[in-house]
Amino acid sequence: MDVARLVHAPAFRALRRVAAEGLGVQLVVVDSDGALAHRRGGVLEAVSPPCRAALFTPRGFERCDAFYERLGAPQPNPQDGDLARDRPCPFGLSARSVALSGGLTLVASGYVHGAPGQVDAIALAEVGVEAPELDDAAQRAPRPGVEGLGLLDALLAACRDVLTTSTPSPEDATKSSPRMAHVGRMLERYASSDALVLITGETGAGKHHAAWALHDASAGQGAAFVSCRLGAVQPELLEATLFGHTRGAFTDASRASDGLLGAARGGTLLLEEVGELPERAQALLLRLLAERRYRPVGASRERTLQARLLATTRLDLREQVKRGALREDLYYRLDVLRLELPPLRERLEDLPALLQVLARARDLVLPPLSSEALRCLQRYPWPGNLHELAAEAARLAAAGATEVRPADLSPAVRAAGGFAHEGSFEAPASAPRKLADAIAALEREMIIDGLERTQGNRSQLAAELDISRTTLIERLHRFSLMDR
Repeated sequence: MDVARLVHAPAFRALRRVAAEGLGVQLVVVDSDGALAHRRGGVLEAVSPPCRAALFTPRGFERCDAFYERLGAPQPNPQDGDLARDRPCPFGLSARSVALSGGLTLVASGYVHGAPGQVDAIALAEVGVEAPELDDAAQRAPRPGVEGLGLLDALLAACRDVLTTSTPSPEDATKSSPRMAHVGRMLERYASSDALVLITGETGAGKHHAAWALHDASAGQGAAFVSCRLGAVQPELLEATLFGHTRGAFTDASRASDGLLGAARGGTLLLEEVGELPERAQALLLRLLAERRYRPVGASRERTLQARLLATTRLDLREQVKRGALREDLYYRLDVLRLELPPLRERLEDLPALLQVLARARDLVLPPLSSEALRCLQRYPWPGNLHELAAEAARLAAAGATEVRPADLSPAVRAAGGFAHEGSFEAPASAPRKLADAIAALEREMIIDGLERTQGNRSQLAAELDISRTTLIERLHRFSLMDR
């Protein structure tokens, strides 16, 4: 079971939001090493006020981590799906868990219920939570009650179903076109090598999905998969982010960090858009690739690289070298094994299958395509590739028709097939829509287009849309777009 991918699935993220916003409870997948999020370069969200107060203290983080390790420890006779009773966390709150296959456990934690069933003021004070913050956290601690616990158990059962049902990805539907059949053969060949693979292709061509496929085939399911766009990291934090740091290595280093390389140990580190790396990042990466060793900030000893490295780029790296934007010596280190992904317009045979896969990945049901609608889809050039196709799949699923007709398609796709005058500004009679739904659909489309245009730069997109970055993040959560 590839939980590392499924924990980012839209269905699971939606259930996590229900738990967080409705019950104030954090859902976490753990094994005997603790929370999977930690080993993938992430942190717990700490939606419960007492958890939030404790987690961001050095000793509180250690206690929480040890608690999750205990919950993820192998059980003598685990029963898949059996719910555990409430178990007190180090700070007196409760946790409830459900066993998954593969030695994994899904935990819901951070609420008050049962014995001891109260926030432990002494334990929180021991880790440095001050009295005013403690009082506020205790008063706002979630108390779901009997009905809330029933809902929580239902959520855990739903999450278990999501995490134990494999979700196909776009590369699973790529056997029709000769170009993608070739990509599949190269994936199999490169999986047996530990050399860096450079994955190239236009924005939205599926580079991230190809990286996941390589990771699954080489490192194996359950191994860490960490991705990062180093070009977006602040220059002063770059070395610590990549290599990690010791406690006290700099002013804000209240605890040690393994960095991205440590989080990916035993698995895969994906470096996104290496054609846009700043000069400092290029130097660090060149040394890492040349020596296969690195030193965390503040450490006295070097460490050996123990992760498979993959890289993606939408740019022509040779051209970047000519322009002086990329070091030539780094280029030769990056361009070892190359995997070129064709744009969607060069693999139109895959369109029907890809539409279904992209719809299922978002828990949507797509009606069958009419021959006229398929003609439109296959005559459109798809400049946004899979990102644009995913938006089209969402639009078609929301149409509510029993069969997709040209009138259900977006205007540009409709026009490509010669049906420019089909459809109208009014919703079809078969798909009544509320004004709020139409506005939400338009908002989502604008955000998807903006993320594509700004290459994921959220601050720039918020400025373009004339909204705050906080509002944009809220919309990304609402529309299940946080992974874009």
